[in-house]
Amino acid sequence: MVPTILLSMWNTILFYPQEFSPSIPKQIKYSVAAILHYDDVTPADWEGYTYRPSRTGESEKYVVALYKYKRQVPLDGTTYFYNDTDIP
Repeated sequence: MVPTILLSMWNTILFYPQEFSPSIPKQIKYSVAAILHYDDVTPADWEGYTYRPSRTGESEKYVVALYKYKRQVPLDGTTYFYNDTDIP
């Protein structure tokens, strides 16, 4: 029973069709790569980021940059994340 469940989970993760996104194993790979290159991340990685479904791991690098430079982000409401400039 356990091998069947594990095989079913693996097939679901590996072959799950996602719209506008890379597969789950690629997303995991991009996330791990972004974390491993934590020291190489610069403030330009979050300041100049614009979302594009590029499938190159830019989103993951952006999130790591936000975490690394979280103390430098002004909290006065002038900074927009994910280039969201729509004011509600």
